Amino acid sequence: MAQEHRCHHSLVDKSPARKVDGKDLVGICVEHKGDGRAASAVAVCSFLCFCRLFSTAEAAVYMFSMKRCPPGIWPSHKRYIEYMCDMVAEEPITPHSKPILVKAVVMTPVPLFSKQRNGCRPFCEVYVGDERVTTTDFRIEDGKAVIPLGITVQGDVLIVIYHARSTLGGRLQAKVASMKMFQVQFHTGFVPRNATTVKFAKYDLDACDIQEKYPDLFQVNVEVEVEPRDRPSREAPPWESTSMRGLNPKILFSSREEQQDILSKFGEIREFQVHGRRCCSDICCHHQTLSGANLPPFPCWSRTGHREAQSPPWDRP
Repeated sequence: MAQEHRCHHSLVDKSPARKVDGKDLVGICVEHKGDGRAASAVAVCSFLCFCRLFSTAEAAVYMFSMKRCPPGIWPSHKRYIEYMCDMVAEEPITPHSKPILVKAVVMTPVPLFSKQRNGCRPFCEVYVGDERVTTTDFRIEDGKAVIPLGITVQGDVLIVIYHARSTLGGRLQAKVASMKMFQVQFHTGFVPRNATTVKFAKYDLDACDIQEKYPDLFQVNVEVEVEPRDRPSREAPPWESTSMRGLNPKILFSSREEQQDILSKFGEIREFQVHGRRCCSDICCHHQTLSGANLPPFPCWSRTGHREAQSPPWDRP
């Protein structure tokens, strides 16, 4: 994920078996992350899904939370774990190589970040990988804030929205300070080829401020157009050279008993209904309030000629 790669090491030991406490250890994987447990959770949970131990991000994050600690992941972290689930599903989704034109970012209703809590002065930074590609201005119209972009991106995209707040400097000179309102991240390869809008509800956004600054039913629409032709990247993506056949969770365990023990504890997820949608109580919502305006994060892809929204993974056929 863009802006998430820091000091991350995964070591796989393929040396001959060694005994610890009388047990043979073969193929030890050591995962070390230097800047926090959230990125570690993404790496570990993605690996568990890649090996097909779990088919949803919720189940993998639940196991991580119980075996180590609640990771405090953001919606974008969970989105990327879901990408891995989609890639190794029975009917896999392979990311396409088509760039997308990001026309604009539209916020509806207008978030309330001014001192009077009556609007905002938003501007936007867009990153592709670790490179900032644009910074923009805005306009307010018909109860929504529109940030025109008109940039073509491909790969990991991070969009950061700020509020430009005026402050008084020395000798009463006005200064402008930036206040982050939220950010969102996605991979262009998972945007459907006929998508026109990528929709993010409040619970899909990262790094949000206090709830009072976002009106009811607040959402962010990223207006896009997927280009018809592929554009190969400089380096071939790993999924082009990786076979998904034969993936088996057995490689994660030293014995059948250990595997059965894990499945007995984490093979099923406790669920309950929240406003017509099922939610996993101890999985993705440990840092969120379960309410109608704050449900588990799932981006909604607006399409032409297809269903309007991407359903949660537990509702997919």
